Parts: sequence; structure tokens; C-alpha cells
Amino acid sequence: FFEKLAYASLFKQDPRYHKSEKTGAGARIGYAISRLFVTQNDQGARQFNTSFIAGGLTTAGLSNVWEPDERRTAAETMKRWGLHVGFTAAANILHEFIEKNESLFQKGRGAFAELTTWWSSTT
Repeated sequence: FFEKLAYASLFKQDPRYHKSEKTGAGARIGYAISRLFVTQNDQGARQFNTSFIAGGLTTAGLSNVWEPDERRTAAETMKRWGLHVGFTAAANILHEFIEKNESLFQKGRGAFAELTTWWSSTT
């Protein structure tokens, strides 16, 4: 709610993920991770992704309400926010490589084949 609606509206940011026009798996992975910190405003210009950072921190902080007193700490809040950032990074990478109507594991092509080819070339 906070990240995709409230703060996105407040800061006039587009919360959607826009795919890269870059080629190569490494460049596309870098782009996907950079979207955690860079987004587009309503006019299409790049800017710091305030809605993602503030929205995630707000949500992690509010989730303290359901935690017992000993787990209502800044460290626990940052741990929850860190998990959110990590899962969002993974989701962005999947968005970057999976086309609509494409299977992740299509034999010989598809996102998994492209990522494994890139991985084996770097190791």
C-alpha cells in the first residue's frame, strides 16, 4: 500500500517496473538491481526511488505492532526491510528475463537458459 500507492502518489513516482533495453545478462541484472534505488517520476525522468525505500521502511516499522516486545527493535525492523529489498531484487531480475507468456524453464531458450549461459561464462 505505502510503496505502490501512498508514497508513489505523494512523490509523483511511477512504481511499475520498466524493463531494460540493454543486452547481455550482466547488464540486465545490474539494471534490475538498480531499480531498487532509481525509478521514473510521472514525467518519465529518473529519480531516487523514495517511494520504494520509504514504503518498505514504513511497512517494516508498522509490522512491529504484531511482534512481541523483545522483537520490536530497530535491528529487527531493518532485518525485515532487508528481506523486502532482497525479495524485490530477485523479483526484478525475474521480471527482466521472463517475457509475458514465456516459461521460466523453456528448453533451450527462455530466461533460465539465458541466465545459466551467462553464469557458466562468468565462472
